[in-house]
Amino acid sequence: MFALAASFLIVVGAETYQNPAWNGVVEALKSKHADMETSVLVSAPDITDCRVGMQDLPHRYVAFVMRPEEARIETVRELSGIMHRLDGDPYEDAIWGVVTAPTPGDALRMVESDEPRTIETALATTNIDPQLVPGYVASFSDGNPPGCWYVKDETGKVERFRKDGDLSADFAREWSRCDPNFILTSSHASELNLEMPFSRGNMVTRQGRFAMCPQAALIDYKTSQAKVESFETLPGTIPIEEPKSEKIWIAAGNCLIANNKGRDNMAMTALGWGKCNQFMGYMTTTWFGFMGWETLRNFATRRQTLGEAHFAAKVSLQRELEHPEKLDAFRRAGLEWDYYATVLYGDPARSNRLAKTPLGAWQEGDPPLVLPLPERREDWRLKQAPPGAEVEMHDDFVFITRYPALGEDWEKEFVFE
Repeated sequence: MFALAASFLIVVGAETYQNPAWNGVVEALKSKHADMETSVLVSAPDITDCRVGMQDLPHRYVAFVMRPEEARIETVRELSGIMHRLDGDPYEDAIWGVVTAPTPGDALRMVESDEPRTIETALATTNIDPQLVPGYVASFSDGNPPGCWYVKDETGKVERFRKDGDLSADFAREWSRCDPNFILTSSHASELNLEMPFSRGNMVTRQGRFAMCPQAALIDYKTSQAKVESFETLPGTIPIEEPKSEKIWIAAGNCLIANNKGRDNMAMTALGWGKCNQFMGYMTTTWFGFMGWETLRNFATRRQTLGEAHFAAKVSLQRELEHPEKLDAFRRAGLEWDYYATVLYGDPARSNRLAKTPLGAWQEGDPPLVLPLPERREDWRLKQAPPGAEVEMHDDFVFITRYPALGEDWEKEFVFE
């Protein structure tokens, strides 16, 4: 599609860069993306002092490398603001992510590994189409009546179950049996826990690992504190096996689950013990949900990488807010709430995705496709597109506002120069 090679910028605070272990993460990113034009910007004194240095560096991808104590919501939100203020338009100016983890060793795994190359197995607390994933799927969906879930085995056979009471043991069993390389979640959550649908189960983080606790051990949402001191002192606690498979996690509809607040939290446990190489979710409460569900739409139905999917959701949100007179008060408030609400942890240039499939033709009411361009510049020109396609050009991406049925490599049907 392009003759140009994309570019990759690594931004790191001076103190982190001078730490030998975290400097190793920077070097690993440089090595991983040696096929791109790769550069490092050391921001001093803090990582958020990077804007001036970035304005002259129109990179396709930006990775902010941060120690876990740096990667707080205030810092991530400030960086998010920088990422759409590098030029004069309101749009995000690169596909970006936060490379952090509980330890430098965990961050190295996230950077160096290519797994999962293609999603094969999945575990969900919200509805997922079993046909999206070729292998084992367990879905504890809040779209079903309370206490229902289904399992699709490796042969494609689907079994449905229903049970009264707590589902913690069932979820722990399916976690171990599935060992998923894709996790999709919705339902109530905090920095410290994730409820199963209808509060019929409860995953908590404690001492850097996950376990299931009985329904009575839910988080006190007024204080965001767990009602238990440790797994070991709570009768009925069910351990979750440490996963073997590396994975991607989209927390499409969970409050606070991606907020790195203190030493022990869901996001850091997922990135470390949970072997997540990418994790996308809300740092705030979520009630409107555009960024979470639109990211999932782009990842699941348009087969984009998670970095592309999150970027596409953000510029689509920004496009709507460019014309507030067309929005009702509820939608405008929701989009504004979501503007700085989410984060993508992990290398933004990872190529992991669901298996590609053709796309059906655009229908009235469908949001536009978003196709990233390899660099930010003003003179992009559309050279070739399928008949009937309508394209809205920007400096580092395009909105495809109408399109015919497209093949599984639909990006290659549009040529720019």
